[in-house]
Amino acid sequence: GTYSDSFNVNLSDKSKIFIKNFLDKKKMKLQYWGVLNPSGKKEWNKIFEFAKEMGIKVLVAEPLKEDLDYADSLAGIYDMKIAIHNHPKPAPYWEPKLIIEAMYNHPNIYACADIGHWERSGLDPIECIKKLNGKIIDVHLKDVEEFNKIDANNMILGKGIINLNGIFEELKNQKYNGQITIEHEQDWLNNVPEVKENIEWYRNEMNKLFSSNNR
Repeated sequence: GTYSDSFNVNLSDKSKIFIKNFLDKKKMKLQYWGVLNPSGKKEWNKIFEFAKEMGIKVLVAEPLKEDLDYADSLAGIYDMKIAIHNHPKPAPYWEPKLIIEAMYNHPNIYACADIGHWERSGLDPIECIKKLNGKIIDVHLKDVEEFNKIDANNMILGKGIINLNGIFEELKNQKYNGQITIEHEQDWLNNVPEVKENIEWYRNEMNKLFSSNNR
């Protein structure tokens, strides 16, 4: 069966059961959820309750600055992590410095590195990843058509302008062991073929990067 409601805190009980059963059958776990834009304590409370119910461990979000203390303390109570996401400028966390400021004194807050958005904002993703060394727990992997253009189109991985191999090398140097999320934001209603192409490209690159003859 399929249900028409969306995946959010108001998900029906029927859909929750359907999703859990579906994932069990596929031997998959739902561990990351986002990008969330909660405003205020009530919304954060609902999000954490829902995430606990669904077995989610990491909330990818753009918290309001005034909610950082509260969200961090809730993450501690619920044994979860928050990963701050970087939409392009003028979004609140568009450059690493702003994420670093938000993480200060917040032990449960980490970084989600969206490399495509850094490229769109005119930043070098490799330099950004270096600045956030040790604090990244999610990488949004995509390729884009143009540098320093906020609405630059997504491209199939390896066909855009991002130095993806350089990014993988840097993540490998950092011994990165968080999640890598493949995103493809073009052709929303029919992007499964492109996503499959991206997955195949990614697997090939990982095989090269970690093959026995590679250092």
